[in-house]
Amino acid sequence: MPSAGPDPLPRRRSHDELLAHVYAEGARRRRRRRRGRVGALAAVVAMAAAGGAVASRLPGQAPPQNVAARGAAAPAGPGPST
Repeated sequence: MPSAGPDPLPRRRSHDELLAHVYAEGARRRRRRRRGRVGALAAVVAMAAAGGAVASRLPGQAPPQNVAARGAAAPAGPGPST
């Protein structure tokens, strides 16, 4: 199959076209980044609300007791030796 020749050179942009492209790309990236932050913040708020709703529906339980405060964590004196 014969070759069609070398690829044509890309068209060169003028300075104004290049600047317009650069600024448009920057604006697009800023919008995308902002949308990502808002989405992440909305997810955090939704998870906190769901956690609060689940916690409010759980049956009431006694608060956890501190075992060490009752003295049951360690024996008061040395144990019997065998």
